Amino acid sequence: MTANALQQEIVLSGPLYRNEINALRVGLTRCLDEGEKLLALDFSQVEYIDCAGLGQLVYLHQQAQRSGARLVLKGVTGRIRYLFDRTRLDQVLAIL
Repeated sequence: MTANALQQEIVLSGPLYRNEINALRVGLTRCLDEGEKLLALDFSQVEYIDCAGLGQLVYLHQQAQRSGARLVLKGVTGRIRYLFDRTRLDQVLAIL
């Protein structure tokens, strides 16, 4: 994980199941509580995400908005990008 003043970037890897996303939720909530305004999730090394993980991403997006912050997904490619497109989450989440 790398960070600077008002931005957190978290590099994710491997498959993302409910447990990994729950741990991520706890960490991102802490970042929001500390006043972070931009939370960037690097998906370039993510191989899989389950439906519970997708739901948690939507929840994290909403939580960031309520805190006046922005959640951004980077490096979303391949099957993961296809999944976001097919579920239309690409219209809800900020994907760079």
